[in-house]
Formats: sequence, C-alpha cells, structure tokens
Amino acid sequence: MIGSRQGWVEVPYVQCPATAAAVAGGMTRIDSPGLSGRNLWIVPGLTCGGTTPNAWDVMRGEETQVFGLMNHLEARRHLVCMPGTHSKWVLVRGGCIEVFFTAMTGEVFDLLRKHSLLASLMTEGDGSLDHSAIKQGIARARAPGGLLNHLFSVRTSGLMGTLAPTQLASYLSGILIAHEVLDSPWADDLGGQAIHLIGGSTLLEIYSIVMRELEISVERHDEALAATGIHLLGNLCTGTAE
Repeated sequence: MIGSRQGWVEVPYVQCPATAAAVAGGMTRIDSPGLSGRNLWIVPGLTCGGTTPNAWDVMRGEETQVFGLMNHLEARRHLVCMPGTHSKWVLVRGGCIEVFFTAMTGEVFDLLRKHSLLASLMTEGDGSLDHSAIKQGIARARAPGGLLNHLFSVRTSGLMGTLAPTQLASYLSGILIAHEVLDSPWADDLGGQAIHLIGGSTLLEIYSIVMRELEISVERHDEALAATGIHLLGNLCTGTAE
C-alpha cells in the first residue's frame, strides 16, 4: 500500500490481464536516504474492469501472493481466493492474472460485529469457531430473501433464542462468506477444481468450512507467498533489486 494514493509515492496500476513481467515493468524506483547503498522499488497494484462506469476493481499487495503461487500451478485455468478485509478472487491462466473480483466481506463483518445493532446481541465466548452456527449461516445464505434480509436474521436468531450470543458471530460469518462465494462471477463453475486459498490459518479454516459445505474443494497456502512473489518481481525488474 505504500504505492497507493495515501502512501509514500503513488504508483500507477497495471491493467489486467497482467503477467509478472508486466507488473515488474511497472515497478517504480524511489530514493531512500535511510537505506544507503540499496535499491528501493515499489510494486504497482492491478486494475481490471472499467467496461461500464463504476465497474473498476483494484488490488495492491495481493498480486504478490498470486505470483508467489504461480510456480506451483500448471498452465491451465485456476481460481485463487485471498480472504481478508477486502477478499480477492483471482482468475489465473498460464502465468497471467486475467481478471479479479473484490468482496468487502471482512470489513462488513467487522463493522456489523462491533458497530451495528447486531453487535449488542453478540458475546465473544472463547473465540473459537462454532461449526454448527457457521453451517446455519450458510443455509440461510442459500435461502430466498437476499443478503440484507439474511443479515437481519442474526438479530432475530438472538432475540428468539435459536442461537446463543456466543454463536452469532460464527452465524454472521457463515452468511457473509457464503454470499461472497455464491455471488462471485464464477459461482456456477466452482465445482470442477479446487479453489486455491491464500491467507492466515483462522481465515482459511472458516473459508474451508464454508466451501466444503458448498461442495467446493480447496487447497490451502500460507500468506508468506507474498515474499516469494516480491522476490520474483524484484529479479524480473532489474536483476539487482534488493
């Protein structure tokens, strides 16, 4: 994010479809008096869409994880999901990021969990995931009514006592993540191959629960792939980036 508009130096996005070489070609060198003798480069983010007004999508940072994963993938088509504050779904093929999709799942969960009317009914418990409540949230997401109606069921489930206060956060997670999966552009084509999940262990666990319930297989990868991707981009940039 140091290359964002709010960062050190704004670095223009690279338009998808994009290879690692294209992203490396968009890297920007900056002076860094505090790091004498070193070359400092900022990796650009990616953008896609824009075929209609307000349809642009952007990412900064997650692309490094995707490129870090590329060496482990065959040349065929793959879907990569990176859960987080703004979850990214990325279509890759032959070493190229073709297009991606963003869902504000993590941010919406945090806002609802801490600052909404729903928050007053929830308690932390021991912080562990409640698998039963997650599955009930998934079932609700698959029912008629739409996301906004399904979110209100978090409140009514607490008021009517069908879920305990300690279960409501897991129920909310199940609703939001199931909607993220079912509303993705590839929702009708998720059963043919495993989805590659990249992220921290807690997020990957809950996303794995949701996807298994939706009969989608997954392969899990550590978020440390970002370091592998940055190293690759650095080498492609000049062969001397440190």
